[in-house]
Amino acid sequence: MDTADDEEVDHSLAHISSGGPKPISSWKGKITEIAWEDELDELEREKVAAEAIWDLKTRFHAKLEKL
Repeated sequence: MDTADDEEVDHSLAHISSGGPKPISSWKGKITEIAWEDELDELEREKVAAEAIWDLKTRFHAKLEKL
């Protein structure tokens, strides 16, 4: 009966082994450094300015609705 089961097995992949479970690499504890450039400063200033404008518009619209 083993020969019947053996005939259904694909032996073309026998050279590949599972090797057991592989350890999962983690980024925890690894430090990555971001080079801060003048362009990033400019983008940060633009972001802060845009958020301030959005806040003012929101406040203005809220006051108009109350009136």
